[in-house]
Amino acid sequence: EDHVHMKTGRSAIVPLLTVTEGIDATKKRHETINAVHFEGYGISNQSFFENVSSFLYEKYDMGEVEDVYVHADGGSWIQAAKDWLPNVKFVMDGFHLEKRLRKIARLRDATPYMGALRKAIKKDDFERFVSCCLHIDAMQDENGRKILSDNVNFIQNNWGAVVLRMKKNICGSCTEPLVSHVLSARLSRNPLAWSEHGIRQMAMLRVYIKNGGVVTAKDIRVS
Repeated sequence: EDHVHMKTGRSAIVPLLTVTEGIDATKKRHETINAVHFEGYGISNQSFFENVSSFLYEKYDMGEVEDVYVHADGGSWIQAAKDWLPNVKFVMDGFHLEKRLRKIARLRDATPYMGALRKAIKKDDFERFVSCCLHIDAMQDENGRKILSDNVNFIQNNWGAVVLRMKKNICGSCTEPLVSHVLSARLSRNPLAWSEHGIRQMAMLRVYIKNGGVVTAKDIRVS
């Protein structure tokens, strides 16, 4: 999701979902395979996933698809994917997981425990993970304990998705770069302010172009 500044002073969230067939890692810069983007600003979550689901069932034989991996940051809106798609498995986005782990690693004397902590996640050993965190917690002041608790709770609440992210056979998702290239580059990277109508139109245009569409003069209505 992109967080876009509005003229009213508040921020608007523009959801983005990208369907891909994996990652091409043979190139210097990894690329998503057959990426198709969907944005959901101004529509209900149900309508959004109806659009995505209709596309998938039209393009693929979903009855033959073994698993649908949904890479995300743990946001609640994306959880609806399991109601619309078969065999969904949630995977924690690598950027957000590493961000959480780095916050833990920066705590006082936590570095020696990080290897064991990561190993516990890879082996799906939650008891070992908790044990490592308790050792780190014992060396912290009140502020350090709060930081540790916040990040440990995030990992615990998304444990299954975090474990899948650490497994070597699960490809990356390019989640943050996709948001950056498709939406942020036009909507939020520079000091811009938008109306609700402007966000809606520009978000649709960005996704249309990134999906291979071409905008010409006949598409523009002059008022």
